[in-house]
Amino acid sequence: LKVEDLIDSESTAQTGLVAYAGDAFTVTPLTRDADTLRALLRVLEPGIMPVQGSRLDLALAQAHRLLDQSGIGAGEIIVIADGADAAALTEAKGLQGAGHRVSVLGIGTAEGAPLPGGRAGQPQMVRLDSEAMQAIAAAGGGHYVPLSADSSDVGYLLAGMNLVDAVYMTTMVLTTVGLGEVEPLTPMLKGFTILVM
Repeated sequence: LKVEDLIDSESTAQTGLVAYAGDAFTVTPLTRDADTLRALLRVLEPGIMPVQGSRLDLALAQAHRLLDQSGIGAGEIIVIADGADAAALTEAKGLQGAGHRVSVLGIGTAEGAPLPGGRAGQPQMVRLDSEAMQAIAAAGGGHYVPLSADSSDVGYLLAGMNLVDAVYMTTMVLTTVGLGEVEPLTPMLKGFTILVM
Protein backbone atom coordinates (compact mmCIF):
# COMPACT_ATOMS: atom_id res chain seq x y z
CA LEU A 1 0.00 0.00 0.00
CA LYS A 2 1.13 3.56 -0.69
CA VAL A 3 0.47 4.54 2.92
CA GLU A 4 2.84 1.83 4.12
CA ASP A 5 5.44 2.98 1.58
CA LEU A 6 5.23 6.46 3.07
CA ILE A 7 5.41 5.17 6.64
CA ASP A 8 8.44 3.03 5.77
CA SER A 9 10.22 5.89 4.04
CA GLU A 10 9.67 8.25 6.98
CA SER A 11 10.97 6.02 9.77
CA THR A 12 12.51 8.95 11.68
CA ALA A 13 9.50 11.23 11.37
CA GLN A 14 6.55 11.30 13.72
CA THR A 15 3.49 9.86 12.02
CA GLY A 16 -0.14 9.63 13.11
CA LEU A 17 -3.34 8.16 11.74
CA VAL A 18 -6.75 9.78 11.33
CA ALA A 19 -9.66 7.98 9.64
CA TYR A 20 -12.32 10.05 7.92
CA ALA A 21 -15.44 9.74 5.87
CA GLY A 22 -18.33 12.03 6.85
CA ASP A 23 -16.30 13.00 9.93
CA ALA A 24 -12.66 12.70 11.03
CA PHE A 25 -11.34 10.56 13.90
CA THR A 26 -7.84 10.20 15.35
CA VAL A 27 -6.82 6.53 15.23
CA THR A 28 -3.34 7.11 16.63
CA PRO A 29 -1.61 10.30 17.75
CA LEU A 30 1.80 11.28 16.46
CA THR A 31 4.35 8.52 16.93
CA ARG A 32 7.59 7.10 15.56
CA ASP A 33 6.27 3.55 16.04
CA ALA A 34 5.82 2.36 12.44
CA ASP A 35 4.80 -1.15 13.56
CA THR A 36 1.80 0.20 15.46
CA LEU A 37 0.77 2.31 12.48
CA ARG A 38 0.99 -0.71 10.15
CA ALA A 39 -1.05 -2.84 12.57
CA LEU A 40 -3.77 -0.20 12.81
CA LEU A 41 -3.89 0.19 9.02
CA ARG A 42 -4.60 -3.52 8.67
CA VAL A 43 -7.68 -3.45 10.92
CA LEU A 44 -9.34 -0.41 9.40
CA GLU A 45 -12.47 -1.18 7.39
CA PRO A 46 -15.39 0.86 6.09
CA GLY A 47 -17.78 -0.52 8.69
CA ILE A 48 -15.99 1.31 11.51
CA MET A 49 -16.93 4.70 10.09
CA PRO A 50 -20.18 5.93 11.67
CA VAL A 51 -20.93 8.55 9.00
CA GLN A 52 -20.55 8.14 5.23
CA GLY A 53 -19.01 10.93 3.21
CA SER A 54 -15.71 12.37 2.12
CA ARG A 55 -14.97 15.37 4.34
CA LEU A 56 -11.33 16.08 3.55
CA ASP A 57 -11.78 19.49 5.18
CA LEU A 58 -12.52 17.84 8.54
CA ALA A 59 -9.51 15.55 8.20
CA LEU A 60 -7.23 18.48 7.38
CA ALA A 61 -8.62 20.40 10.36
CA GLN A 62 -8.00 17.38 12.60
CA ALA A 63 -4.46 17.10 11.26
CA HIS A 64 -3.95 20.78 12.02
CA ARG A 65 -5.17 20.31 15.62
CA LEU A 66 -2.86 17.34 16.15
CA LEU A 67 0.13 19.28 14.84
CA ASP A 68 -0.73 22.24 17.06
CA GLN A 69 -1.22 20.02 20.13
CA SER A 70 2.16 18.41 19.50
CA GLY A 71 3.95 21.70 19.07
CA ILE A 72 4.97 20.82 15.52
CA GLY A 73 5.82 24.06 13.72
CA ALA A 74 6.31 22.63 10.24
CA GLY A 75 4.45 19.48 9.28
CA GLU A 76 4.35 17.67 5.97
CA ILE A 77 0.85 16.54 4.99
CA ILE A 78 0.40 14.15 2.09
CA VAL A 79 -3.17 13.75 0.90
CA ILE A 80 -3.99 10.58 -1.02
CA ALA A 81 -7.46 11.17 -2.40
CA ASP A 82 -9.70 11.45 -5.43
CA GLY A 83 -11.33 14.84 -4.85
CA ALA A 84 -11.99 17.77 -2.58
CA ASP A 85 -14.28 20.75 -2.17
CA ALA A 86 -13.90 24.45 -1.38
CA ALA A 87 -13.90 23.79 2.38
CA ALA A 88 -10.87 21.51 1.99
CA LEU A 89 -9.15 24.19 -0.10
CA THR A 90 -9.67 26.68 2.73
CA GLU A 91 -8.19 24.21 5.25
CA ALA A 92 -5.17 23.58 2.99
CA LYS A 93 -4.54 27.34 2.79
CA GLY A 94 -4.80 27.58 6.56
CA LEU A 95 -2.29 24.79 7.03
CA GLN A 96 0.18 26.47 4.71
CA GLY A 97 -0.34 29.76 6.52
CA ALA A 98 0.54 27.99 9.77
CA GLY A 99 3.86 26.74 8.34
CA HIS A 100 2.77 23.28 7.18
CA ARG A 101 2.81 21.93 3.63
CA VAL A 102 0.06 19.91 1.93
CA SER A 103 0.97 17.67 -1.02
CA VAL A 104 -1.37 15.35 -2.92
CA LEU A 105 -1.19 11.87 -4.43
CA GLY A 106 -4.26 11.66 -6.67
CA ILE A 107 -5.93 8.25 -6.94
CA GLY A 108 -8.52 6.95 -9.33
CA THR A 109 -9.33 7.80 -12.92
CA ALA A 110 -11.44 10.44 -14.63
CA GLU A 111 -13.80 7.65 -15.77
CA GLY A 112 -14.32 6.51 -12.19
CA ALA A 113 -15.68 3.33 -10.66
CA PRO A 114 -18.75 2.46 -8.60
CA LEU A 115 -18.44 2.66 -4.84
CA PRO A 116 -20.72 0.05 -3.23
CA GLY A 117 -23.19 1.06 -0.56
CA GLY A 118 -24.12 4.45 -1.97
CA ARG A 119 -27.33 6.30 -1.31
CA ALA A 120 -30.48 4.16 -1.22
CA GLY A 121 -28.35 1.07 -1.82
CA GLN A 122 -27.28 2.31 -5.26
CA PRO A 123 -23.55 2.38 -6.04
CA GLN A 124 -22.12 5.86 -6.19
CA MET A 125 -19.67 6.71 -8.98
CA VAL A 126 -16.38 8.09 -7.69
CA ARG A 127 -13.93 9.81 -10.02
CA LEU A 128 -10.53 11.44 -9.72
CA ASP A 129 -10.90 15.21 -9.84
CA SER A 130 -7.29 16.00 -10.63
CA GLU A 131 -7.99 19.75 -10.92
CA ALA A 132 -9.39 19.86 -7.38
CA MET A 133 -6.47 17.82 -6.05
CA GLN A 134 -3.95 20.06 -7.83
CA ALA A 135 -5.69 23.06 -6.27
CA ILE A 136 -5.35 21.52 -2.79
CA ALA A 137 -1.61 20.99 -3.35
CA ALA A 138 -1.19 24.55 -4.67
CA ALA A 139 -3.16 26.03 -1.76
CA GLY A 140 -1.09 23.99 0.68
CA GLY A 141 2.24 24.98 -0.90
CA GLY A 142 2.95 21.37 -1.86
CA HIS A 143 3.15 19.11 -4.90
CA TYR A 144 0.64 17.02 -6.86
CA VAL A 145 1.35 13.67 -8.48
CA PRO A 146 -1.05 10.99 -9.78
CA LEU A 147 -0.90 7.44 -8.42
CA SER A 148 1.57 5.20 -10.22
CA ALA A 149 2.00 1.43 -10.30
CA ASP A 150 5.58 1.77 -9.08
CA SER A 151 7.07 3.88 -6.28
CA SER A 152 7.87 6.92 -8.45
CA ASP A 153 4.85 8.82 -7.08
CA VAL A 154 5.93 8.40 -3.46
CA GLY A 155 9.51 9.18 -4.45
CA TYR A 156 8.41 12.40 -6.12
CA LEU A 157 6.50 13.56 -3.05
CA LEU A 158 9.32 12.67 -0.69
CA ALA A 159 11.87 14.38 -2.94
CA GLY A 160 9.92 17.61 -2.41
CA MET A 161 10.72 17.52 1.30
CA ASN A 162 13.78 19.17 2.73
CA LEU A 163 16.10 16.33 3.88
CA VAL A 164 16.78 17.98 7.22
CA ASP A 165 13.09 18.67 7.77
CA ALA A 166 12.21 15.07 6.85
CA VAL A 167 14.08 13.86 9.93
CA TYR A 168 12.31 16.23 12.33
CA MET A 169 8.95 17.05 10.78
CA THR A 170 5.76 15.19 11.23
CA THR A 171 4.55 13.56 8.05
CA MET A 172 0.82 13.31 7.64
CA VAL A 173 -0.75 11.21 4.95
CA LEU A 174 -4.40 11.45 3.99
CA THR A 175 -5.71 8.72 1.79
CA THR A 176 -9.04 8.20 0.14
CA VAL A 177 -10.11 4.60 0.01
CA GLY A 178 -12.97 2.84 -1.65
CA LEU A 179 -11.95 3.14 -5.25
CA GLY A 180 -12.21 -0.35 -6.73
CA GLU A 181 -10.51 0.90 -9.85
CA VAL A 182 -7.18 1.38 -8.10
CA GLU A 183 -4.88 -1.58 -7.62
CA PRO A 184 -3.40 -3.02 -5.47
CA LEU A 185 -5.83 -1.76 -2.84
CA THR A 186 -6.96 -4.41 -0.39
CA PRO A 187 -10.57 -5.06 0.70
CA MET A 188 -10.02 -2.82 3.73
CA LEU A 189 -9.64 0.10 1.36
CA LYS A 190 -13.29 0.36 0.45
CA GLY A 191 -15.73 3.08 1.31
CA PHE A 192 -13.91 5.28 3.77
CA THR A 193 -10.92 7.51 3.90
CA ILE A 194 -7.90 7.43 6.15
CA LEU A 195 -5.45 10.09 7.09
CA VAL A 196 -2.02 9.04 8.21
CA MET A 197 -0.02 11.70 9.92
